[in-house]
Amino acid sequence: MFSLRSGRFPLALALITLACASLAGCTPKPVVQKPTPISHADADDIVQTIGASISANNGGWYMVIKTLCDSLSGPAPLSAGPGPPTGPPNAYSISGGAGPIAYNMQVGYLLSDSTIGAYRDTSAFDMIADVVGTGPFINANGVDGTYWLAAPDSALFVSNLQGTPLDTLEFSGTFDDSCLALVHSTITAGSIRLWFHKNFVEFTLRIPKSTLVSAPYPVGPQSEIRWLIEAFVLRSENHNDWAYDNIVEISMSFDGTENAVLSLGDVLPDPSWVYYYKLNLNTGQITRQN
Repeated sequence: MFSLRSGRFPLALALITLACASLAGCTPKPVVQKPTPISHADADDIVQTIGASISANNGGWYMVIKTLCDSLSGPAPLSAGPGPPTGPPNAYSISGGAGPIAYNMQVGYLLSDSTIGAYRDTSAFDMIADVVGTGPFINANGVDGTYWLAAPDSALFVSNLQGTPLDTLEFSGTFDDSCLALVHSTITAGSIRLWFHKNFVEFTLRIPKSTLVSAPYPVGPQSEIRWLIEAFVLRSENHNDWAYDNIVEISMSFDGTENAVLSLGDVLPDPSWVYYYKLNLNTGQITRQN
C-alpha cells in the first residue's frame, strides 16, 4: 500500500507518468507475416511434372534442343540447297517418347544480307523457329497425361552459327505450355494425384559446339531456364474442377551434364522460401536436395 507519508507514492506516480508518455510517443510496429511455403509434397509433384515436360527421352521439349544440336553440329553447306535462297521457313516435324509427343516447326535462317532463308548455308548467322507441340506422356518417370506447347508465342532462336571465335551456340526463347498430368509420386510412396499446369517458360542455353553431339547440355552461369507456374490440384479430369492451386517460380541452372539443379520458390531470385532438386534432362528423374 502506498502512503503519502512514506513518500513512495509520488515516485510511483512519476514512473507511471513517464511510462505513459513514452508509450504515447511510440508507433506500434506492424506485424509482418512471412509467406507460407507450399507443402513439400506439392512441390515434389510440380517438379516431377516439369521433369516430364522437359525430359528428352519422354518426348519433352528438351528433345527439340538435342535434335537441333545434332543437326547443327556439322559444317554448313556452301549453298542453301533446294529451293530459292530466300523464302518461307522450312517446315518439318520431330517426335519422341512413348506417346509420342510431336513438335511441328517452322524454321528459317538469318543470312548475311539480313534476309531470311529457308535453309542453312555458310552465310547463316542465326536460326529462328516457331514450335508447336502436343501429345501424351505415358509413364514418363511416373507421369501420365497430355502435354501442349502452344502457338503463337512459342519461339526459339539459335545464335552464333558462324565459326570461330563463336565456339558456343546460344538457344533462347519463350514457350507457353501446359500439362494435364496424373502424377505417381517418385518420392512419396502411394501418392497419386491429378494436376493441371499452366506454365510460361523463358530460357537461355549456351552449349559448346564441341559437345553438341557428345554432351548437348548447357554450361555456365549465363545458361538458365525460368518457369512461372500455376499448378492446380484437380478433383476430376476436367481442368476447371480444382481443389486449390499453387503459384510458384522455378529456376534451373547447369554444369554441362544431363543433371541440372532446380530451385522452386515463391519469388525468385530472392525467395522467402525455396526447395531444391536435381533433375535429369533426359529421364525427368528428380531428387530432393533439401
